[in-house]
Amino acid sequence: MKGLLDLDGRLLKLVSFLADTVVITVLVVLSFLPVVTGGAGVCAAQQLFHRRRHGAAISPVDDFFTLAAKAFPATVPAWLVAVTVTAATGAVVTVLAAGSPTALSVALRALMIVIWMVVAAWVGWYLLAAGYTTARRPEVLARRAVGLSMVFLPHTAAAVAVAAIPLLVAAVDQGLAANLAGFYLIMGVGLTISLQMRIVDRPVTALGRA
Repeated sequence: MKGLLDLDGRLLKLVSFLADTVVITVLVVLSFLPVVTGGAGVCAAQQLFHRRRHGAAISPVDDFFTLAAKAFPATVPAWLVAVTVTAATGAVVTVLAAGSPTALSVALRALMIVIWMVVAAWVGWYLLAAGYTTARRPEVLARRAVGLSMVFLPHTAAAVAVAAIPLLVAAVDQGLAANLAGFYLIMGVGLTISLQMRIVDRPVTALGRA
């Protein structure tokens, strides 16, 4: 009986997590539509998954909008940088992938992906700093993000690798990337952020106490 109850409890937790993930993913995706609010949406999702991981009760919709509204002014500059670099990288990778592979095209694709990963690392820590510190000036958050990404380099590399999966898939197989798009729009975005917050859990917890 105890084993059955434990199984039911784990199953209930899994269902609850998946439900919250779908809701948070949809909210984050919707925050991407006006472009400028995307950073605030990701920042809110980071905090929600971190709270959830540490056993805090969350209200995905209400808490999301509260946290996003608080983070919005500080997150806009970094998010616009992220959108610009992501769009440029996606365009270059798509164009190069459409042609016959050459040493130059492969090198250019690799270079663009590396540039994107560096920017993604910086933006990720920028948003975390915006959510877990009292700093609100973009230049202060920018400097702090550079420092955090270097101090916690292994965590940074792992978290960025998770975020880069769709881009890497697109560089190899655009058809598969198109098939994955629906999954990411429904749940993948939230799962990515959740996994990233698991990876950077210790640094973020320490950051929040600093």
